[in-house]
Amino acid sequence: MTNTETTTDYDSFKILGFNRDLNETSVKKLQQSIRDHGFLLPILVNNEMYVLDGQHRLEAARREKVPVPFIKYDLPTNQIPILISTLNSLSVNWGLYNYFHLWHEQEREAYLDLALIKDTYGFSVTNVLRLAGITGTSGINAFKVGKMTFTDAQKERFEMRCKKVNELSNYSEAWADFNRTVKFISALCKVVLHPQYDHTRMLEQLTDQVMKIQRATSGNEFLLTFTDIYNHKRRGGRISFVDRFKGKARPKQRDSDYEGDGEYEGD
Repeated sequence: MTNTETTTDYDSFKILGFNRDLNETSVKKLQQSIRDHGFLLPILVNNEMYVLDGQHRLEAARREKVPVPFIKYDLPTNQIPILISTLNSLSVNWGLYNYFHLWHEQEREAYLDLALIKDTYGFSVTNVLRLAGITGTSGINAFKVGKMTFTDAQKERFEMRCKKVNELSNYSEAWADFNRTVKFISALCKVVLHPQYDHTRMLEQLTDQVMKIQRATSGNEFLLTFTDIYNHKRRGGRISFVDRFKGKARPKQRDSDYEGDGEYEGD
C-alpha cells in the first residue's frame, strides 16, 4: 500500500463493468457530506486505477468538482472480483442480484447456468436460488464469493422445480393480473419445495378449484389457499404450505441441495 494521493483527473479512474450500478440517493447524500465536511474517506484502487471501493464517492467528487484522495493497492485486476465480493459481504447495499451479476460477468459456470434458468422463466435471483436449493448460511456465502457449483443431478432437480413453478403460474388465465408477482411466485416456490408435495395431485385439484385463487396481500394468503385446495376431500396425509416460521426464528437448515461450502419478478 502506498500513501494517499490526490487528483482531479476523474477519468483516470476505471470502473469494472460487473460492479453494481450507482445509487442516485447515495451519491446525493455523499455530495452533501462533501459540502459539509469535505472528502473524508479515500477511495481504493489497484495499480491500474480500477476502483476497488468507493465508486459512489468518486461520482460525488466528480459532481462537486473536488480533488479525489485515493490509495493504491498492489492487487492484480483478475483478483478484484474476490475482493469486491468480500468487501461487500456485510453490506446492506449489496443484494443477491449484485453478487449474481458479479460472478456471471466472470463467466463462472454455475452462474451461467443460473442465468439461463432465470432468463428462461423470468424468476428473481432470490427465487431461483431457492429452487436451486441454495439456502442457509454456507450456501449463500459460497454463492456470494463465487464458489457456487452444481452437480448434474442438482441441475436436473433444479430445472424440474422451475418447470413445476412455471406450470402452476401459467395454469389459469384468470390469474393473469398477478401470476408473475413476487408474492405469487415466491408462494409457488414454497409449494413445490414442500417435501411431501405431489405435483400431479395439485394439478388435478386445481381443475375444479381454480377460482379459489385470487389476488392476495401476502404470500402466506396464497399459501393458505393452495393448502386448502391441495387438501380438499383428503382424509389423511394433509399437509400445509404455510410458512410456520414467519416472524419467528428459523431452525438451522442443512443445505441438502448444495454442493460445497415494482411488484413483478425481476431484478
